[in-house]
Amino acid sequence: MIRQRGQSAVEFALMAPLVLFMILAAIYGGAMFIQFMNYSNEARTIAREIAVASDESQREERFNKYKGDAVGAVALYKVSAQTVLWKDNTEHEEYITGADEVEVRFVFHHDIDFIFGFPPKSFAASYRMTLENN
Repeated sequence: MIRQRGQSAVEFALMAPLVLFMILAAIYGGAMFIQFMNYSNEARTIAREIAVASDESQREERFNKYKGDAVGAVALYKVSAQTVLWKDNTEHEEYITGADEVEVRFVFHHDIDFIFGFPPKSFAASYRMTLENN
C-alpha cells in the first residue's frame, strides 16, 4: 500500500471524459426531443386548421399557405414542411377538391455522417387528420 497517492487523480482523469460525454449526450438528446415535440405539435395545429376550414376555398388557401419548402434550420437539422391531401388512400401534393384527409409533415435532414449513426440523418414529425365536411 505504499505509493498510491496519485491513484484517485488517475481514476478521475480516466472517468471524467466518459461522464462528461454522457451528460452532454443527455442534454443534446433532450434538445432533439423538445425540437421534435414542438414540430409535432405544430404539424397537429396546421392539420387541424386546414381540416376545420369553413369551405373549400378557405381550405385551399390554408393548404397553399403552409405548403412550403424550407422552414428553417434549427441546430443541426434543416427542416422542410410538406402538406399533402389524401383522397381514396392516394397522396396528392397539389390541392384537390373532395379530399378525405390532410397530412402535415416536418422533415428533418442533415448531411453529416456520424459514428454509430446517431443522430439519424433524417426523420419526420407528421400528423394526419380527417377533413370535416361543412
